[in-house]
Amino acid sequence: MKFEHEWIQDTLNGIDVVNTRNAYKHGIVMFWKWYINQGQPDLTLHVMNRFKRFMQDNNFATKTIGIALSAIKLALDTNARPEETKERLDLQDIRQRLTIKTVKSDNYSVRLSVEERDKILATCPCNLMGKRDLAVLTLLFYGGLRRGEIAKLDLKDYDNIHGMLFIREAKHHKDRAIPLHPLVISRIEAWLEIREQIATCSGLFVNVERKSKGMQLSGMNVYNIMTKYCNEAGIAHYHPHDCRSTYITMLHDNHVPVGDIQALAGHSNAQTTMSYVRIDFNNLRKAILTLE
Repeated sequence: MKFEHEWIQDTLNGIDVVNTRNAYKHGIVMFWKWYINQGQPDLTLHVMNRFKRFMQDNNFATKTIGIALSAIKLALDTNARPEETKERLDLQDIRQRLTIKTVKSDNYSVRLSVEERDKILATCPCNLMGKRDLAVLTLLFYGGLRRGEIAKLDLKDYDNIHGMLFIREAKHHKDRAIPLHPLVISRIEAWLEIREQIATCSGLFVNVERKSKGMQLSGMNVYNIMTKYCNEAGIAHYHPHDCRSTYITMLHDNHVPVGDIQALAGHSNAQTTMSYVRIDFNNLRKAILTLE
């Protein structure tokens, strides 16, 4: 079998999204450390299930487990060259026999309530940073964008005349255009009125902090903005992607057709869109009470 860093590098070569690359790399490295400690046994379905139980026993999040297993499956597919692997195992056989199912998050998980959303937005101050952050957070909640998509936005991607936003080179290199909620438009406009004071690039959202002032935001910057205002609002820590789940769930609750939600979210299929819908257990209680 290839040495660890070569195995990882070959696996990640075809992944262009930085956040996905980092998550997959973390999953493969975690597997390698466990695999070496186990004495490098042959990669059978039994061994992979042992690794899965190891992660569950150590209280890894279900999403982390799913990503790790998906990364390992991709690594096996990528490195399945019989001439290089006959010494320890036949990866071609593993590909046929080993089915690693991604562990999906429970759809009963907590989503942001309207009250939590409004409390987070209300904590943004009326200064330069606050206006930028308010525009970013409003776009997360009312646009459902991924944090990487927000970070990559350029001035030319915002069409204020038609109230549209163009997301280019998103996940799987897909482009899409979405109409913007009036609240998003008003807050982007408020930010643009002062953006030119500091901008040194064409990015729609730029840093206002001294060290990187004027430079385009990164995905981690968006993550930190969300974390900061969750803390200031005194509510549970939510991730930017939780805003995307909340956005999709609210559209679904408002009886928007799944096909329309799929187009807004930029998903390849409706099944992916529905996996983002978070079920409110109280609604299930109300549902059973409709029975006579």
